[in-house]
Amino acid sequence: MERLIARIDDILKGDKKMDFAVFSKSEIEEMFQTIMGHMPDEMRQMAIEESGGVEQWRKHYIEALSSEKMQKGYAKVVEWYGGKDEYLSVVKNPVSKEVAESYNKRIEAIEAFYERSGEH
Repeated sequence: MERLIARIDDILKGDKKMDFAVFSKSEIEEMFQTIMGHMPDEMRQMAIEESGGVEQWRKHYIEALSSEKMQKGYAKVVEWYGGKDEYLSVVKNPVSKEVAESYNKRIEAIEAFYERSGEH
């Protein structure tokens, strides 16, 4: 607690800047490589074509995820997952195609149930 108070005092004095970044540039780069590696071929090819190449896609991804707005959003996502390491574990070890399809079917069934029952 004393360290937190000291850190806040330093920030208020202007000695240190607050950094709200959740992920570092190297972590974002690693996330890009992981996502690109796990993405279905058709989606990866479409992203590459729309971006003008892999390098342009990588630069756009890193720039977008490094923005303050995205970092604030990721802070909430990390909180939902129970921590940064837990979230990165999910990114690095995505569910299989079969599991994802199973989840999608469940979601569709739930949505259909609520549509039939008139609840939202």
